[in-house]
Amino acid sequence: MGASAVTALRGRKANVANAEMKVSYLRPAKVGGVLRCETQTTHAGSTVLFLEGRVIDEDGHVVASATSSYIARDRA
Repeated sequence: MGASAVTALRGRKANVANAEMKVSYLRPAKVGGVLRCETQTTHAGSTVLFLEGRVIDEDGHVVASATSSYIARDRA
């Protein structure tokens, strides 16, 4: 999700730090199975960014979901 937070800054030269994260594990994943992560920015302010993410197994089932907030600070 950190990479998505940086992308949401749209070229702004800043560092991001995770301020809070909540993860919900919804079902077990298969050992050796392929997992895909999808992330979306729900709000990108000048200082705080909010993101949501999902981990999806090869059968299309959501195995985990997360919400997170990031703090952005301009680089010196």
